[in-house]
Amino acid sequence: MIRPSVFFFMSQGQRNSFCHSNSKAWHHFFLDMRDEVDLYINSYQPSGRYVLSWNIHMASKEKISEKALELFRKRGYDNTPMSHVAKALRLSKGGLYHHFTSKESLLFHVIYNRMQEDFVPIIEESKRISDPEERISYFLRNFTRLMAKTDSARVIVGDARRLKPNHLRKVNAIWRKTFDLLRDAISEMQAAGNGKELNQTFMAFGVFGMVSWIMYWFVYSRNESWEELADTFIEAFFRGFSKSPE
Repeated sequence: MIRPSVFFFMSQGQRNSFCHSNSKAWHHFFLDMRDEVDLYINSYQPSGRYVLSWNIHMASKEKISEKALELFRKRGYDNTPMSHVAKALRLSKGGLYHHFTSKESLLFHVIYNRMQEDFVPIIEESKRISDPEERISYFLRNFTRLMAKTDSARVIVGDARRLKPNHLRKVNAIWRKTFDLLRDAISEMQAAGNGKELNQTFMAFGVFGMVSWIMYWFVYSRNESWEELADTFIEAFFRGFSKSPE
């Protein structure tokens, strides 16, 4: 986002002195904002002054979040200080901290927003499917696709443990919806006589873990194979859990 140009006067030959009632404040402002401000000469006045204008780059929270996720993926969370995020966005550290008070709060925003955008819709769409077997199949297929699309899962899932308790509770509330979805579907299959009498909680955690663990071994340069991987998970689950006709 670029703000409209703002005009001020600066004496010729004194490029650090501003003709303003608070010139020292202006000078420090531009020193602090030098990575976020583009200065250029707009016109020259007969009085010997330049008319300069500047554009201020305003990075949105979403843009910062996207860049942070990219850096966390490539460098790792521990190896990505806030100064690197700011530099990648051409922001001062003050400009970055204006949006996020800490690196942990930035990580939370990255994880929570990405889950809301990409993962929650899969849960909600799965819940609309009445048949429990189809519900599980749909969830497994789309959760696998999401986990295999990029290695962002290494941040979204793997780095969630770094969050503060209040932030982690919000993230875990979303994962809880996944657990409830799977356990309810498993319970329905058992009630209909279509599932073995296995522990529902263990089964639900097992299904979730089976898919989420791929972030540690899946070759993301071959993510076109996600469909085969999803078929494998679905087959493994239903072959192991579904009750064979007597």
